[in-house]
Amino acid sequence: MSNQSLFNSEKKFSGKKKGQMEIMGLVVIVILITLGLLFLVYFSAKGEIEKKVFTRKGLALSTMSALMKTTVNPELQCTTSIGNDQPQLGEDILEDCAEYYQDYFEGARGSGSSGSSGGSSSGSSGTSGSGASSSAYLSEGLVNPDAMSLYHCQEKHSCKFFQETTEKLLEDTLGKWGKRYEFRAHLLSGNSFAAEKLFLFKDKSRQGCKGERDSSGQFPIQVKDIGVVEAELYVCE
Repeated sequence: MSNQSLFNSEKKFSGKKKGQMEIMGLVVIVILITLGLLFLVYFSAKGEIEKKVFTRKGLALSTMSALMKTTVNPELQCTTSIGNDQPQLGEDILEDCAEYYQDYFEGARGSGSSGSSGGSSSGSSGTSGSGASSSAYLSEGLVNPDAMSLYHCQEKHSCKFFQETTEKLLEDTLGKWGKRYEFRAHLLSGNSFAAEKLFLFKDKSRQGCKGERDSSGQFPIQVKDIGVVEAELYVCE
């Protein structure tokens, strides 16, 4: 083989190797760009999720805080024997309901010896007396509208007024904003190991928040000589 042929062969091999290196370089660049885009999408999506969760949690907290501190309009005529015609929905109305709930909710434990025997009963699904399901909330069962309570707003028992007002306020805010929600209130009393399930309110879809959700955190309300009401609001999409 002549020197010229050998030189041409080496030149071709060198050119081929250079071309392969350039292709490998392009492949590496493409991989790096792809990885960069994947990281960008990941962190962007993560940021949106975190922002969404933060916004939803803040919404639950602010809504619950406003709800519990809502002052009842004097025009609703909240008659009471303690001289407060502008009670707050949480610290006054809900507290009063927790104090007299055994007379109002016929499914309450130990309510058989209390309450009005002559009052008529009305309400949604549920059973009264000792046969009530322990998993059900009292607000879903039968009630005694003639039961005693200190506050009577619009001539309604404090438990009934709290339920109707809270459901309306939640639907007029979270419901109109397209949010699903779930409000719960339990009574922890000193003479019972189990919490009494007072209220469960859900959005109009009745789905509530079973999956991914954010909480307002518990809002405790002290009920004199009885225990503590723990109210909590969940918000979800």
